[in-house]
Amino acid sequence: MSQPVPPYLIISLIVGVPMVVTAWATHKTRRSVPAVARGQQGRESVGVLLGMVAVLYGVFLAFVVVAVWDNQTQARNNTYAEANAVARLYFTNRNIPGPQREQIARSAQSYARTLVDDEWPKMSGGHDSAKAWDLLVKLREQVQAYDAGSGGQQNAAQLILTDVEQIADSRRLRLDSMSGIVPPVLWLVLILGGVLTVGFSLALEHSGTRTHSGMLVAITALLAILLWMIWALDAPFHGLLKLGPGPLQAVLHRFEIYPV
Repeated sequence: MSQPVPPYLIISLIVGVPMVVTAWATHKTRRSVPAVARGQQGRESVGVLLGMVAVLYGVFLAFVVVAVWDNQTQARNNTYAEANAVARLYFTNRNIPGPQREQIARSAQSYARTLVDDEWPKMSGGHDSAKAWDLLVKLREQVQAYDAGSGGQQNAAQLILTDVEQIADSRRLRLDSMSGIVPPVLWLVLILGGVLTVGFSLALEHSGTRTHSGMLVAITALLAILLWMIWALDAPFHGLLKLGPGPLQAVLHRFEIYPV
C-alpha cells in the first residue's frame, strides 16, 4: 500500500515550481532587453506588479475577514441558543410537579453558574470545563429518568428533554469555534502578502514629498490593523474582542427573580 504524500511536500511543489519557472523566464527576458530600456521600464513594471499583488491580496484578505467574522457570529449565536435553552428548560420544568422538579431546576442553575464562573475563564486559554460536562450529563440523566405519567406532564417532559438536547448541541458548537478557523498556513500567506504589498510600495520611486511617505505609513498601519482584527476575531473567547457570558448571566438573574 502506497504511503500518502506529506502535505509540506505538496505545498513546496505548488509554490516552488512556479517560482523557479518565473525566475528562469525573468532571467531570459532581462538578457534580451537592453539595460537602458530595463531602467526605463523598471518603475512601470513595479507599479503593475504592485497592482496585481494588491488585488490578489485584497481579495484573499476580504475572504478571510468574512470567514472569521462569520465564525464570531456563529459563536455568539450558539452562546445565546445555549442560554435560551437553559432558560426554557428551567421555566418549563416549573410546570412539572414532584421532587424531580426541584432537582432539575438546581441542576440547570448549577450548569449555568458553572459556565459563567468556571468555563468562560478557561476558554480564554483554549480549555473547557470538566465540571460543566459532568453537570450536563447529570441534567440529561435526570430529565430522561423522569416519569411524566400522562397528559400535560408528558408534553412538558418532552419539551425539557428537547431543551437538554439543544443545550448539548449548542455547547458542542460553541466549543468547536473556540480554537478558531485560520490554520497556520493561511497565517503564513496573510503575513507574506502584507510584506509583499508593503515591499512593492517601497520599491516604487519616491516623489520626494511627505505625502508619499504618509500614504505608505497609512497602508502599513491599515494592513496591521486588519491582521490584528483577523487574529482577534478568530479567537471568539480570547483577547480584546472576546465574547462574554452576558446571556448566561441574564438567565441566572431571571432564575433569582423566579425561584422554583
